[in-house]
Amino acid sequence: MSFLKIFQISTYGLFFIYVFAFSAILNAVFLRCKINVMESYIKRDKEKEKPKEVYKIVFLHPDLGIGGAERLIVDAAVSLQNQKKLPVSVVIVTNRHQPERAFPETVDGTLKVEVRASFLPSSIFGFCKSLCATVRMMCAAFLTCWAYPDTDAFIVDQVSTALPVLDYFAPHTPRLFYCHFPDQLCDGNRKADNTLVARAPGHHNYRKVMNAIEHYGMTKASRVLCNSHFSMDVSLRTFPLIKELVSADPLYPPVTPQVTIPDTLEEPSQRVLNTVTSFTTFVSINRYERKKNIKLAIDAFHETIHRTDLKWDKPPFLIIAGGYDSKLSENKEYEAELRTYALETLKIRDDQISFLRNISAVTKEIILTHMYALIYTPENEHFGIAPVEAMLRGKPVVAVNHGGPVESVKDLLKCPEEAAGILAPPTVKDFSDAMARLVADKTLYAQLGRQGKTRAETEFSTTHCGLKLIEIVEELCSKAEVTISKVLAEKNGTEKKEKKE
Repeated sequence: MSFLKIFQISTYGLFFIYVFAFSAILNAVFLRCKINVMESYIKRDKEKEKPKEVYKIVFLHPDLGIGGAERLIVDAAVSLQNQKKLPVSVVIVTNRHQPERAFPETVDGTLKVEVRASFLPSSIFGFCKSLCATVRMMCAAFLTCWAYPDTDAFIVDQVSTALPVLDYFAPHTPRLFYCHFPDQLCDGNRKADNTLVARAPGHHNYRKVMNAIEHYGMTKASRVLCNSHFSMDVSLRTFPLIKELVSADPLYPPVTPQVTIPDTLEEPSQRVLNTVTSFTTFVSINRYERKKNIKLAIDAFHETIHRTDLKWDKPPFLIIAGGYDSKLSENKEYEAELRTYALETLKIRDDQISFLRNISAVTKEIILTHMYALIYTPENEHFGIAPVEAMLRGKPVVAVNHGGPVESVKDLLKCPEEAAGILAPPTVKDFSDAMARLVADKTLYAQLGRQGKTRAETEFSTTHCGLKLIEIVEELCSKAEVTISKVLAEKNGTEKKEKKE
Protein backbone atom coordinates (compact mmCIF):
# COMPACT_ATOMS: atom_id res chain seq x y z
CA MET A 1 0.00 0.00 0.00
CA SER A 2 1.43 3.34 -1.03
CA PHE A 3 2.12 6.16 1.39
CA LEU A 4 -0.43 8.35 -0.42
CA LYS A 5 -3.14 5.71 0.05
CA ILE A 6 -2.34 5.39 3.76
CA PHE A 7 -2.42 9.17 4.11
CA GLN A 8 -5.84 9.38 2.42
CA ILE A 9 -7.30 6.65 4.63
CA SER A 10 -5.87 8.33 7.73
CA THR A 11 -7.29 11.69 6.66
CA TYR A 12 -10.75 10.24 6.05
CA GLY A 13 -10.57 8.40 9.36
CA LEU A 14 -9.64 11.53 11.28
CA PHE A 15 -12.39 13.46 9.52
CA PHE A 16 -15.05 10.95 10.56
CA ILE A 17 -13.66 10.84 14.10
CA TYR A 18 -13.90 14.63 14.32
CA VAL A 19 -17.43 14.60 12.90
CA PHE A 20 -18.47 11.88 15.34
CA ALA A 21 -16.89 13.74 18.27
CA PHE A 22 -18.52 17.02 17.25
CA SER A 23 -21.92 15.31 16.89
CA ALA A 24 -21.55 13.66 20.29
CA ILE A 25 -20.67 16.98 21.94
CA LEU A 26 -23.56 18.72 20.17
CA ASN A 27 -26.02 16.02 21.23
CA ALA A 28 -24.77 16.28 24.81
CA VAL A 29 -25.24 20.06 24.78
CA PHE A 30 -28.74 19.75 23.31
CA LEU A 31 -29.66 17.09 25.87
CA ARG A 32 -28.35 19.25 28.72
CA CYS A 33 -30.44 22.17 27.46
CA LYS A 34 -33.60 20.05 27.37
CA ILE A 35 -32.85 18.72 30.86
CA ASN A 36 -32.42 22.28 32.17
CA VAL A 37 -35.79 23.28 30.76
CA MET A 38 -37.45 20.13 32.14
CA GLU A 39 -35.99 20.84 35.58
CA SER A 40 -37.50 24.32 35.42
CA TYR A 41 -40.88 22.75 34.56
CA ILE A 42 -40.61 20.44 37.58
CA LYS A 43 -39.75 23.38 39.83
CA ARG A 44 -42.62 25.42 38.40
CA ASP A 45 -45.06 22.57 38.98
CA LYS A 46 -43.98 22.22 42.62
CA GLU A 47 -44.48 25.95 43.20
CA LYS A 48 -47.73 26.31 41.25
CA GLU A 49 -49.79 26.88 44.42
CA LYS A 50 -47.62 29.84 45.45
CA PRO A 51 -48.20 33.35 44.06
CA LYS A 52 -45.87 33.89 41.13
CA GLU A 53 -43.12 36.36 41.98
CA VAL A 54 -42.38 37.43 38.43
CA TYR A 55 -43.23 36.39 34.87
CA LYS A 56 -40.03 35.98 32.87
CA ILE A 57 -40.62 36.98 29.25
CA VAL A 58 -38.07 36.89 26.44
CA PHE A 59 -38.48 38.73 23.13
CA LEU A 60 -36.58 37.45 20.09
CA HIS A 61 -35.98 39.93 17.27
CA PRO A 62 -33.40 39.64 14.44
CA ASP A 63 -31.96 43.17 14.17
CA LEU A 64 -32.70 45.74 16.86
CA GLY A 65 -32.13 48.85 14.74
CA ILE A 66 -34.34 51.92 14.36
CA GLY A 67 -37.08 50.75 11.99
CA GLY A 68 -40.82 50.60 12.61
CA ALA A 69 -40.75 46.91 13.56
CA GLU A 70 -37.99 47.63 16.08
CA ARG A 71 -39.91 50.58 17.50
CA LEU A 72 -42.90 48.29 17.98
CA ILE A 73 -40.87 45.62 19.80
CA VAL A 74 -39.25 48.20 22.06
CA ASP A 75 -42.60 49.82 22.87
CA ALA A 76 -44.27 46.45 23.46
CA ALA A 77 -41.45 45.39 25.78
CA VAL A 78 -41.56 48.67 27.71
CA SER A 79 -45.37 48.59 27.97
CA LEU A 80 -45.22 45.01 29.23
CA GLN A 81 -42.54 45.93 31.73
CA ASN A 82 -44.46 48.98 32.98
CA GLN A 83 -47.95 47.48 33.33
CA LYS A 84 -49.10 47.02 36.93
CA LYS A 85 -51.33 43.95 36.61
CA LEU A 86 -48.55 41.34 36.95
CA PRO A 87 -44.85 41.55 37.84
CA VAL A 88 -42.80 41.03 34.69
CA SER A 89 -39.12 40.67 33.83
CA VAL A 90 -38.30 41.38 30.17
CA VAL A 91 -35.24 40.53 28.09
CA ILE A 92 -34.79 41.22 24.37
CA VAL A 93 -32.53 38.76 22.55
CA THR A 94 -31.34 39.88 19.13
CA ASN A 95 -28.76 38.99 16.48
CA ARG A 96 -27.62 42.58 16.05
CA HIS A 97 -27.65 45.70 18.20
CA GLN A 98 -25.56 48.78 17.49
CA PRO A 99 -25.84 51.42 20.26
CA GLU A 100 -25.20 54.23 17.78
CA ARG A 101 -28.10 53.00 15.64
CA ALA A 102 -30.66 51.99 18.23
CA PHE A 103 -33.54 53.39 20.24
CA PRO A 104 -32.59 54.98 23.59
CA GLU A 105 -34.55 52.45 25.65
CA THR A 106 -32.25 49.67 24.41
CA VAL A 107 -29.12 51.58 25.40
CA ASP A 108 -29.93 53.55 28.57
CA GLY A 109 -30.82 50.54 30.72
CA THR A 110 -34.59 50.75 30.37
CA LEU A 111 -34.59 47.36 28.65
CA LYS A 112 -32.18 44.47 29.02
CA VAL A 113 -30.81 43.58 25.58
CA GLU A 114 -28.59 40.59 24.82
CA VAL A 115 -26.94 39.84 21.48
CA ARG A 116 -26.79 36.20 20.42
CA ALA A 117 -25.41 34.49 17.27
CA SER A 118 -23.93 37.71 15.93
CA PHE A 119 -20.86 35.70 14.85
CA LEU A 120 -22.90 34.13 12.04
CA PRO A 121 -22.97 35.99 8.70
CA SER A 122 -26.02 38.05 7.71
CA SER A 123 -25.51 37.18 4.03
CA ILE A 124 -23.29 35.15 1.73
CA PHE A 125 -21.59 37.63 -0.60
CA GLY A 126 -24.77 39.72 -0.53
CA PHE A 127 -27.04 36.75 -1.24
CA CYS A 128 -29.12 34.33 0.85
CA LYS A 129 -30.13 36.95 3.42
CA SER A 130 -33.30 35.09 4.38
CA LEU A 131 -31.38 31.85 4.86
CA CYS A 132 -28.78 33.57 7.03
CA ALA A 133 -31.47 35.32 9.08
CA THR A 134 -33.14 31.95 9.58
CA VAL A 135 -29.95 30.27 10.80
CA ARG A 136 -29.03 33.21 13.04
CA MET A 137 -32.44 33.25 14.70
CA MET A 138 -32.50 29.49 15.15
CA CYS A 139 -29.12 29.69 16.84
CA ALA A 140 -30.29 32.62 18.98
CA ALA A 141 -33.38 30.63 19.98
CA PHE A 142 -31.25 27.70 21.16
CA LEU A 143 -28.88 29.98 23.09
CA THR A 144 -31.89 31.65 24.68
CA CYS A 145 -33.23 28.30 25.90
CA TRP A 146 -29.78 27.53 27.28
CA ALA A 147 -29.44 30.87 29.07
CA TYR A 148 -33.07 31.19 30.21
CA PRO A 149 -34.51 27.69 30.74
CA ASP A 150 -37.07 29.05 33.22
CA THR A 151 -38.65 31.49 30.75
CA ASP A 152 -42.43 31.77 31.20
CA ALA A 153 -43.18 32.97 27.66
CA PHE A 154 -41.36 33.73 24.42
CA ILE A 155 -42.46 36.53 22.11
CA VAL A 156 -41.02 36.20 18.61
CA ASP A 157 -41.49 38.48 15.62
CA GLN A 158 -40.40 38.71 11.96
CA VAL A 159 -38.47 35.41 11.73
CA SER A 160 -40.79 32.51 12.57
CA THR A 161 -38.07 29.85 12.24
CA ALA A 162 -37.09 30.47 15.86
CA LEU A 163 -40.36 28.84 16.88
CA PRO A 164 -39.54 25.19 15.97
CA VAL A 165 -36.31 25.46 17.96
CA LEU A 166 -38.17 26.85 20.97
CA ASP A 167 -40.79 24.14 20.55
CA TYR A 168 -38.10 21.44 20.55
CA PHE A 169 -36.15 22.62 23.59
CA ALA A 170 -39.01 24.20 25.57
CA PRO A 171 -42.15 22.44 24.28
CA HIS A 172 -44.46 23.58 27.08
CA THR A 173 -43.37 27.22 27.24
CA PRO A 174 -45.86 29.52 25.44
CA ARG A 175 -44.59 30.90 22.13
CA LEU A 176 -46.31 34.07 20.98
CA PHE A 177 -45.58 35.14 17.41
CA TYR A 178 -46.19 38.77 16.51
CA CYS A 179 -46.83 38.96 12.78
CA HIS A 180 -46.00 42.28 11.11
CA PHE A 181 -46.33 40.93 7.56
CA PRO A 182 -45.33 37.68 5.80
CA ASP A 183 -41.59 37.79 5.17
CA GLN A 184 -42.01 36.20 1.74
CA LEU A 185 -44.12 39.18 0.61
CA CYS A 186 -41.34 41.57 1.66
CA ASP A 187 -38.89 40.03 -0.82
CA GLY A 188 -37.23 42.85 -2.74
CA ASN A 189 -37.36 40.70 -5.88
CA ARG A 190 -41.15 40.91 -6.13
CA LYS A 191 -42.96 43.18 -8.58
CA ALA A 192 -45.88 45.38 -7.60
CA ASP A 193 -48.27 42.60 -8.68
CA ASN A 194 -46.48 40.27 -6.21
CA THR A 195 -44.90 38.04 -8.87
CA LEU A 196 -41.34 36.93 -8.16
CA VAL A 197 -38.47 38.05 -10.34
CA ALA A 198 -35.47 35.71 -10.24
CA ARG A 199 -32.45 37.66 -9.05
CA ALA A 200 -30.11 34.75 -9.71
CA PRO A 201 -30.33 31.19 -11.07
CA GLY A 202 -32.30 29.02 -8.68
CA HIS A 203 -33.86 31.97 -6.83
CA HIS A 204 -37.40 30.70 -7.41
CA ASN A 205 -36.59 27.35 -5.81
CA TYR A 206 -34.66 29.03 -3.00
CA ARG A 207 -37.66 31.26 -2.30
CA LYS A 208 -40.05 28.28 -2.31
CA VAL A 209 -37.94 26.53 0.33
CA MET A 210 -37.72 29.66 2.50
CA ASN A 211 -41.48 30.24 2.17
CA ALA A 212 -42.20 26.66 3.25
CA ILE A 213 -39.86 27.03 6.23
CA GLU A 214 -41.55 30.29 7.23
CA HIS A 215 -45.00 28.67 7.00
CA TYR A 216 -43.89 25.64 9.01
CA GLY A 217 -42.29 27.85 11.63
CA MET A 218 -45.51 29.74 12.24
CA THR A 219 -47.41 26.51 12.89
CA LYS A 220 -45.22 26.04 15.98
CA ALA A 221 -46.57 29.17 17.67
CA SER A 222 -48.93 28.87 20.62
CA ARG A 223 -50.70 32.01 19.42
CA VAL A 224 -50.24 34.36 16.46
CA LEU A 225 -50.95 38.06 16.93
CA CYS A 226 -51.19 40.45 13.98
CA ASN A 227 -50.56 44.18 14.06
CA SER A 228 -53.67 45.06 12.03
CA HIS A 229 -56.71 43.52 10.37
CA PHE A 230 -54.96 44.12 7.05
CA SER A 231 -51.93 42.05 8.13
CA MET A 232 -54.25 39.39 9.51
CA ASP A 233 -56.10 38.99 6.21
CA VAL A 234 -52.86 38.81 4.23
CA SER A 235 -51.30 36.34 6.70
CA LEU A 236 -54.29 34.01 6.62
CA ARG A 237 -54.23 33.96 2.82
CA THR A 238 -50.49 33.34 2.81
CA PHE A 239 -50.38 30.83 5.68
CA PRO A 240 -53.63 28.81 5.67
CA LEU A 241 -52.30 26.34 8.27
CA ILE A 242 -52.24 28.95 11.04
CA LYS A 243 -55.95 29.75 10.92
CA GLU A 244 -56.64 28.20 14.34
CA LEU A 245 -53.67 29.98 15.93
CA VAL A 246 -54.45 33.55 14.90
CA SER A 247 -56.04 35.79 17.50
CA ALA A 248 -59.31 37.30 16.28
CA ASP A 249 -58.33 40.80 17.42
CA PRO A 250 -55.12 42.48 16.27
CA LEU A 251 -52.70 43.96 18.77
CA TYR A 252 -52.07 47.45 17.49
CA PRO A 253 -48.52 48.69 18.09
CA PRO A 254 -48.27 51.19 20.96
CA VAL A 255 -47.09 54.69 20.20
CA THR A 256 -44.03 55.99 22.02
CA PRO A 257 -44.85 58.62 24.68
CA GLN A 258 -43.64 62.11 23.89
CA VAL A 259 -40.04 62.91 24.74
CA THR A 260 -39.24 66.01 26.79
CA ILE A 261 -37.34 68.53 24.69
CA PRO A 262 -34.48 69.97 26.78
CA ASP A 263 -34.05 73.73 27.12
CA THR A 264 -30.50 73.53 25.80
CA LEU A 265 -30.14 71.64 22.54
CA GLU A 266 -27.15 70.29 20.68
CA GLU A 267 -26.33 72.16 17.49
CA PRO A 268 -27.93 69.68 15.01
CA SER A 269 -31.19 69.57 17.00
CA GLN A 270 -31.23 73.35 17.39
CA ARG A 271 -30.79 73.76 13.64
CA VAL A 272 -33.73 71.43 12.99
CA LEU A 273 -35.88 73.31 15.53
CA ASN A 274 -35.13 76.63 13.83
CA THR A 275 -36.09 75.17 10.46
CA VAL A 276 -39.30 73.43 11.51
CA THR A 277 -40.65 76.44 13.40
CA SER A 278 -39.76 78.91 10.63
CA PHE A 279 -41.57 77.06 7.84
CA THR A 280 -44.80 75.24 7.02
CA THR A 281 -42.98 71.94 7.35
CA PHE A 282 -44.19 68.71 5.80
CA VAL A 283 -42.33 65.61 6.95
CA SER A 284 -41.69 62.10 5.63
CA ILE A 285 -40.34 59.58 8.16
CA ASN A 286 -39.31 56.24 6.65
CA ARG A 287 -36.28 54.07 6.12
CA TYR A 288 -34.35 54.87 2.96
CA GLU A 289 -35.84 51.97 1.01
CA ARG A 290 -37.46 52.11 -2.42
CA LYS A 291 -40.56 50.25 -1.25
CA LYS A 292 -41.32 53.22 1.02
CA ASN A 293 -41.97 55.31 -2.12
CA ILE A 294 -40.44 58.48 -0.62
CA LYS A 295 -40.21 59.95 -4.13
CA LEU A 296 -43.99 60.44 -3.99
CA ALA A 297 -43.59 62.85 -1.06
CA ILE A 298 -41.01 64.86 -3.00
CA ASP A 299 -43.15 64.97 -6.16
CA ALA A 300 -46.30 65.94 -4.23
CA PHE A 301 -44.42 68.66 -2.34
CA HIS A 302 -42.97 69.99 -5.60
CA GLU A 303 -46.43 70.22 -7.15
CA THR A 304 -47.96 71.77 -4.03
CA ILE A 305 -45.43 74.61 -3.73
CA HIS A 306 -46.08 75.55 -7.36
CA ARG A 307 -49.82 75.99 -6.88
CA THR A 308 -50.72 79.60 -7.46
CA ASP A 309 -54.01 79.40 -5.53
CA LEU A 310 -52.39 78.60 -2.17
CA LYS A 311 -51.54 81.16 0.48
CA TRP A 312 -48.80 80.13 2.88
CA ASP A 313 -48.61 81.54 6.40
CA LYS A 314 -44.96 80.47 6.40
CA PRO A 315 -42.79 79.35 3.46
CA PRO A 316 -43.13 75.62 2.62
CA PHE A 317 -40.43 73.13 3.57
CA LEU A 318 -40.01 69.35 3.30
CA ILE A 319 -37.98 67.17 5.65
CA ILE A 320 -37.08 63.64 4.57
CA ALA A 321 -36.00 61.81 7.73
CA GLY A 322 -34.98 58.20 7.32
CA GLY A 323 -33.38 55.23 8.99
CA TYR A 324 -30.00 54.76 7.33
CA ASP A 325 -27.54 51.87 7.54
CA SER A 326 -24.24 52.44 5.74
CA LYS A 327 -23.84 48.66 5.36
CA LEU A 328 -26.97 48.43 3.23
CA SER A 329 -26.33 49.42 -0.37
CA GLU A 330 -30.00 50.23 -0.98
CA ASN A 331 -29.98 52.85 1.79
CA LYS A 332 -26.96 54.61 0.29
CA GLU A 333 -28.15 54.38 -3.31
CA TYR A 334 -31.73 55.45 -2.62
CA GLU A 335 -30.79 58.45 -0.50
CA ALA A 336 -28.41 59.63 -3.23
CA GLU A 337 -31.11 59.10 -5.87
CA LEU A 338 -33.64 61.13 -3.88
CA ARG A 339 -31.20 63.99 -3.32
CA THR A 340 -30.30 64.14 -7.00
CA TYR A 341 -33.93 63.91 -8.06
CA ALA A 342 -35.12 66.66 -5.72
CA LEU A 343 -32.27 69.13 -6.10
CA GLU A 344 -31.20 68.60 -9.71
CA THR A 345 -34.16 67.10 -11.59
CA LEU A 346 -37.02 68.99 -9.91
CA LYS A 347 -34.83 72.00 -9.02
CA ILE A 348 -36.22 72.24 -5.49
CA ARG A 349 -34.03 74.76 -3.67
CA ASP A 350 -31.88 73.48 -0.83
CA ASP A 351 -33.61 75.99 1.47
CA GLN A 352 -36.89 74.14 0.79
CA ILE A 353 -35.86 70.55 1.49
CA SER A 354 -33.63 68.67 3.90
CA PHE A 355 -32.49 65.03 4.10
CA LEU A 356 -31.76 63.62 7.57
CA ARG A 357 -30.38 60.25 8.66
CA ASN A 358 -30.93 58.31 11.88
CA ILE A 359 -32.31 61.25 13.81
CA SER A 360 -32.06 61.21 17.60
CA ALA A 361 -35.11 60.86 19.84
CA VAL A 362 -34.94 64.58 20.70
CA THR A 363 -34.65 65.64 17.06
CA LYS A 364 -37.55 63.38 16.13
CA GLU A 365 -39.65 64.88 18.93
CA ILE A 366 -38.85 68.39 17.70
CA ILE A 367 -39.91 67.47 14.17
CA LEU A 368 -43.13 65.69 15.18
CA THR A 369 -44.13 68.41 17.64
CA HIS A 370 -43.53 71.43 15.40
CA MET A 371 -44.16 70.09 11.89
CA TYR A 372 -47.27 71.02 9.93
CA ALA A 373 -48.25 67.52 8.75
CA LEU A 374 -46.86 64.06 8.05
CA ILE A 375 -46.68 62.69 4.51
CA TYR A 376 -46.75 58.89 4.68
CA THR A 377 -46.15 57.30 1.29
CA PRO A 378 -45.65 53.48 1.58
CA GLU A 379 -48.19 51.33 -0.25
CA ASN A 380 -49.49 48.07 1.23
CA GLU A 381 -48.03 49.08 4.59
CA HIS A 382 -49.07 46.52 7.20
CA PHE A 383 -49.41 49.18 9.90
CA GLY A 384 -47.01 52.11 9.94
CA ILE A 385 -46.08 53.61 13.31
CA ALA A 386 -45.11 57.09 12.05
CA PRO A 387 -48.73 58.17 11.40
CA VAL A 388 -49.70 57.27 14.97
CA GLU A 389 -46.68 59.18 16.31
CA ALA A 390 -47.88 62.22 14.39
CA MET A 391 -51.44 61.72 15.66
CA LEU A 392 -50.22 61.70 19.27
CA ARG A 393 -48.78 65.20 18.69
CA GLY A 394 -52.04 66.41 17.16
CA LYS A 395 -50.65 66.60 13.62
CA PRO A 396 -52.72 65.53 10.57
CA VAL A 397 -51.49 62.79 8.25
CA VAL A 398 -51.65 62.36 4.49
CA ALA A 399 -51.33 58.64 3.72
CA VAL A 400 -52.11 56.02 1.08
CA ASN A 401 -55.70 54.77 1.18
CA HIS A 402 -54.71 51.13 1.61
CA GLY A 403 -53.22 48.89 4.27
CA GLY A 404 -52.59 49.82 7.89
CA PRO A 405 -53.32 53.58 7.66
CA VAL A 406 -56.95 52.74 6.82
CA GLU A 407 -57.22 51.41 10.40
CA SER A 408 -54.94 53.87 12.18
CA VAL A 409 -55.59 57.17 10.37
CA LYS A 410 -59.06 56.27 9.02
CA ASP A 411 -60.70 57.66 5.90
CA LEU A 412 -62.07 61.20 6.20
CA LEU A 413 -64.91 60.41 3.79
CA LYS A 414 -66.05 57.29 5.67
CA CYS A 415 -65.24 58.31 9.26
CA PRO A 416 -65.33 62.14 9.40
CA GLU A 417 -65.67 62.15 13.21
CA GLU A 418 -62.68 59.85 13.78
CA ALA A 419 -60.29 60.53 10.91
CA ALA A 420 -56.84 61.83 11.77
CA GLY A 421 -55.88 62.82 8.26
CA ILE A 422 -56.60 62.44 4.58
CA LEU A 423 -56.18 59.11 2.78
CA ALA A 424 -55.50 59.30 -0.94
CA PRO A 425 -54.47 57.11 -3.88
CA PRO A 426 -50.66 57.03 -4.27
CA THR A 427 -50.52 59.57 -7.09
CA VAL A 428 -48.77 62.93 -7.14
CA LYS A 429 -51.97 64.86 -7.85
CA ASP A 430 -54.02 63.19 -5.11
CA PHE A 431 -51.32 63.66 -2.50
CA SER A 432 -50.75 67.25 -3.58
CA ASP A 433 -54.51 67.93 -3.38
CA ALA A 434 -54.57 66.55 0.17
CA MET A 435 -51.57 68.65 1.22
CA ALA A 436 -53.09 71.76 -0.34
CA ARG A 437 -56.38 71.11 1.45
CA LEU A 438 -54.62 70.99 4.82
CA VAL A 439 -52.92 74.30 4.06
CA ALA A 440 -56.08 76.02 2.85
CA ASP A 441 -58.67 74.67 5.33
CA LYS A 442 -57.48 75.57 8.83
CA THR A 443 -60.73 74.35 10.43
CA LEU A 444 -60.33 70.88 8.95
CA TYR A 445 -56.64 70.92 9.88
CA ALA A 446 -57.45 71.58 13.55
CA GLN A 447 -60.27 69.00 13.59
CA LEU A 448 -58.09 66.22 12.19
CA GLY A 449 -55.34 67.05 14.68
CA ARG A 450 -57.72 66.84 17.65
CA GLN A 451 -59.31 63.59 16.51
CA GLY A 452 -55.95 61.99 15.84
CA LYS A 453 -54.62 62.90 19.27
CA THR A 454 -57.68 61.40 20.96
CA ARG A 455 -57.38 58.14 19.01
CA ALA A 456 -53.64 57.84 19.64
CA GLU A 457 -54.06 58.35 23.39
CA THR A 458 -56.75 55.66 23.66
CA GLU A 459 -56.39 52.93 21.03
CA PHE A 460 -52.61 53.13 20.60
CA SER A 461 -51.36 53.89 24.09
CA THR A 462 -48.59 51.87 25.74
CA THR A 463 -50.90 51.25 28.70
CA HIS A 464 -53.54 49.65 26.48
CA CYS A 465 -50.93 47.51 24.69
CA GLY A 466 -49.26 46.39 27.91
CA LEU A 467 -52.52 45.30 29.53
CA LYS A 468 -53.71 43.44 26.44
CA LEU A 469 -50.37 41.71 26.01
CA ILE A 470 -50.08 40.61 29.64
CA GLU A 471 -53.63 39.21 29.52
CA ILE A 472 -52.64 37.03 26.56
CA VAL A 473 -49.40 35.96 28.25
CA GLU A 474 -51.25 35.14 31.48
CA GLU A 475 -53.81 33.06 29.59
CA LEU A 476 -51.13 31.09 27.72
CA CYS A 477 -49.07 30.57 30.88
CA SER A 478 -52.11 29.23 32.74
CA LYS A 479 -52.72 26.70 29.97
CA ALA A 480 -49.02 25.80 29.99
CA GLU A 481 -49.10 25.10 33.74
CA VAL A 482 -51.99 22.68 33.27
CA THR A 483 -50.13 20.95 30.43
CA ILE A 484 -46.91 20.72 32.46
CA SER A 485 -48.74 19.23 35.45
CA LYS A 486 -50.44 16.69 33.21
CA VAL A 487 -47.20 15.70 31.45
CA LEU A 488 -45.30 15.33 34.71
CA ALA A 489 -48.14 13.33 36.28
CA GLU A 490 -48.19 10.95 33.31
CA LYS A 491 -44.41 10.62 33.45
CA ASN A 492 -44.45 9.84 37.18
CA GLY A 493 -47.24 7.32 36.66
CA THR A 494 -45.29 5.56 33.92
CA GLU A 495 -42.14 5.43 36.04
CA LYS A 496 -44.02 3.93 39.02
CA LYS A 497 -45.60 1.34 36.75
CA GLU A 498 -42.20 0.36 35.34
CA LYS A 499 -40.76 -0.04 38.86
CA LYS A 500 -43.61 -2.37 39.88
CA GLU A 501 -43.06 -4.50 36.81
